[in-house]
Amino acid sequence: HELRTPLAAIRLYAQTLQLDRAANDEERRECVEAILRDTERLGQLVERVLEWRKIAEGRRPYQRRRDTVEPALREALDAFHGLLRAGEATLEVDLRATMPVEIDRAGITEAVLNLLVNAHKYTGETKVIVLRSRDVDRGVEIEVEDNGIGIPQAEQGRVFEPFRRVDERVRSQAAGVGLGLAIVKDVAQAHEGRVRLRSEPGRGSTFTLFLPGAPPAAEGEST
Repeated sequence: HELRTPLAAIRLYAQTLQLDRAANDEERRECVEAILRDTERLGQLVERVLEWRKIAEGRRPYQRRRDTVEPALREALDAFHGLLRAGEATLEVDLRATMPVEIDRAGITEAVLNLLVNAHKYTGETKVIVLRSRDVDRGVEIEVEDNGIGIPQAEQGRVFEPFRRVDERVRSQAAGVGLGLAIVKDVAQAHEGRVRLRSEPGRGSTFTLFLPGAPPAAEGEST
């Protein structure tokens, strides 16, 4: 079902263009943008399924190197912006972490993008999403906060399970395959870190990814 929805939207907009049903250039432009957006969304869903298959089979490689988290966070932000309509969400960014970590850049980019997409899915019409990073004792924290529906206490211990979705009452509001948070957890563990959730129904959610700091660079090693 989650794969069929963007496919149906792409087909509808493509048929509108094919049959010349768009009234003007503005409507044609909107159709093209919608096709691109839903194609990106479909690609994300497929990538999550394929990535989880690698994780489940123990085949996902992580190549960690000494770096700061900011380049990975910037990449995640760029990818997230590509999924949004203009003015669809207020995105606040506060990146202050400078401590080096041993990081698989692609893995952290994917984990943070999953958290941003998850935040977007579970907010209403007025979407406010915050991405922060900061140095803490012995490591770095990356935080994604939203003003959405929140997660009941009884559900919070299970949201990182694969294919786990929140309460049936809100499933129809948030398309997805239930793998995003499971992938985030795997990435955190591969970095010897952890991810935690703070949430309250009706008051949004905050996911915090902790990565331990890198050991001191050897003499003569570039930082």
